[in-house]
Amino acid sequence: MQRATIRDVAKACNVSITTVSKALNDYTDVKQSTKENILKVAKSLNYVPNTSARSLGGIRQKTIALLISSLGQRDESGYIYELISSIYNVCSKKGYEFILLATDSLKQRKMTFFELCMHKNLDGAVIIGLHTNDAYYEELKESPVPCALIDMNVAGENICLISVDNKRAAFDAVSHLIKTGCTNIAMVNGKATAQVSEERFEGYKSALEENGIPLNLSYVVETDFSAKDGVDKTRKLLTKHKEIDALFCASDLLAFGALTVVNELGIKVPEALSIVGFDNIFTSRYAFGGLTTVGQNHYIIGTRAAECVIDMVESKDVPKRIHVNHELVIRNTTHG
Repeated sequence: MQRATIRDVAKACNVSITTVSKALNDYTDVKQSTKENILKVAKSLNYVPNTSARSLGGIRQKTIALLISSLGQRDESGYIYELISSIYNVCSKKGYEFILLATDSLKQRKMTFFELCMHKNLDGAVIIGLHTNDAYYEELKESPVPCALIDMNVAGENICLISVDNKRAAFDAVSHLIKTGCTNIAMVNGKATAQVSEERFEGYKSALEENGIPLNLSYVVETDFSAKDGVDKTRKLLTKHKEIDALFCASDLLAFGALTVVNELGIKVPEALSIVGFDNIFTSRYAFGGLTTVGQNHYIIGTRAAECVIDMVESKDVPKRIHVNHELVIRNTTHG
């Protein structure tokens, strides 16, 4: 689709280019009604800044953002740093500027995704961490700004989806537990509003069904993906269901929390209880003698996402979905 220019927007709104520029950059000296009309027209005309109106040595740079749903005090998994590093390096090689943006539900209510892109002069974005109940989740479907979404499932004309095959990866992990003799397999999952939680649960359920093991929903708990919440929920789960002989955890941090609990309770791993995590973060190879986990390469995921966004900005064809390879890494928390 041909993009409109700022002149096209100004002509359609019967205002000056300066007024359009001020409205798009949220200047306070433009009437709210005028600003709203300009934004509406800009979106209808598919206007996206083709450059960030910045220059280095006379060469204009386009801008790609990594937009994340939150930015905590610590990145315990190392995932966000790997994404920042990979996307920055791709942008640097391609001559694009890179910026990091964080959002939350309050910010999303104050400024739409399209308005954010206009305000920050974004040519494209890599996005991670949005939940299905976030305002931006639905808005992305109609976004004229090229986006690569990591671990999300939103269909749109200017969207490419990047992830491992979460359902297959979870299926492989739970199938491994079953092959080693486990039958009472519980799942410590993330939030239900996170797309990956739904997909990994589907893989867990499919592995049980294929092996003739009934699904017991009382064996499934929801967490906020943190080690602390993993500790609390796993303690309640194992105290109530002493027959559980395996845990499939939707992240390595949740698995670390579970391992802390079983250590407190004196449960031997893997003799009495097997545990599988998800991510294969750096510390998983050392913690508790080595965690069996599903490996996904966050650096490759970030690299592919950045490459896809830049290709879309440059009007190149890209696949609608890219699955990055995963690997089941067997260590000491399960039987070989």
